[in-house]
Amino acid sequence: MSAINPYAVRMGPSFSSALWVTGLLLRIGMLSLFAILLTFNPGVAWPFGFLIFLDLFVFAFQVVRFVSASSLYLNQTGRFWSVTAASLGFVAAGILTFYFWFLAFSVVDKALSGNRADWERRTSQLQNPAVMESRAPQKRFRVHMSLDGQVLTYDGIMSSGMMGDLDALLANSQDLRQITLNSPGGNLNEARKLAQRVLQYGLDTHVVQECSASCLLAFTAGANRTMGPGAKLGFHRYGLDFKQVMPFVETDVERLQDQSFFEQQQISPAFINRYFNEDRRALWYPHKNELYDAGIITKK
Repeated sequence: MSAINPYAVRMGPSFSSALWVTGLLLRIGMLSLFAILLTFNPGVAWPFGFLIFLDLFVFAFQVVRFVSASSLYLNQTGRFWSVTAASLGFVAAGILTFYFWFLAFSVVDKALSGNRADWERRTSQLQNPAVMESRAPQKRFRVHMSLDGQVLTYDGIMSSGMMGDLDALLANSQDLRQITLNSPGGNLNEARKLAQRVLQYGLDTHVVQECSASCLLAFTAGANRTMGPGAKLGFHRYGLDFKQVMPFVETDVERLQDQSFFEQQQISPAFINRYFNEDRRALWYPHKNELYDAGIITKK
């Protein structure tokens, strides 16, 4: 016996409306908002939290409306496979939605962690303006100014928010001539900002121990670039260890931006080519003579 009820009267949303309008189009709209927000990350938690909260209600509304419409449609037409295919589409949309929620939650957690670290740093900042240290759970960087005010030493990871400390110090250091770097790298955007400040103030750069990865941007910005005995510069290819956390970051775009910067600093094209094609899993430490020949350092 057919499952179709010829006397059924449609009372509720139409199947096509629930599938295409409040289903597909509305879901595309919500996911587009997530994609835009993740692309232009404002660095604060509340926009992501609000969007997740809103989408919980929107997705629940979509599911309830689709279930109601598909049940009515199946009862009236008996088109089981049409309803099944549409249901599988909803499941796929749900999986994609959960993925975007995960990305948004990651940004919220990172922003909240950053706010806590910033609060700890500001409330425990040392009274001596010549010495400032981040108060993240682990000591991430230390900035020290020499007594004569001519040499600033940066020791630690290139950390998010570090330029807040450095900008205040640089603006009040009229006698500053050199920045000494000791860093394994870190936040690429912060390193770029530091490189711009080095260029802006016309500073020399010097390495006593090691300057690697993103630290090299700040070092190469120096007017005169030198290394102490036993110092090392470490290079490796650009890449992301956790692509799913930052899906909209394109390493090729980042690489080209910094490659252009090295070219502006008159670094050898052959050296640049090798730098950006080195193994990402290990650092390459060129000999001082090779660094001098390539223009990375200006004095042996």
